Amino acid sequence: MNIDEIKSFMMQLEAETKNENREKLEKPEVRVQRAAAEENMKQVKCYRCNRMGHMAKDCPLIEFGAWFCYYCQEVRGHKGDNCPSAEAQANRARGKR
Repeated sequence: MNIDEIKSFMMQLEAETKNENREKLEKPEVRVQRAAAEENMKQVKCYRCNRMGHMAKDCPLIEFGAWFCYYCQEVRGHKGDNCPSAEAQANRARGKR
């Protein structure tokens, strides 16, 4: 092992030890609350991508500027309130072409 590998190994070991110590020091009720919060997040539905497990503010689609369009029923570059398909359908219903 060279000096860089030893440093890397020691840093990794230190990080693991800190995590283990934090878990040991954490009160049982805090652990229960954390577990309950994680379980509740599984039941949260994202209004950006229409999937379970996260909120829109944490959605991976933010990076791409994409949304789940409720009119198109798929991920697109627009939201339902800006859907060209919905606009066209509304115009046809009003007698416009």
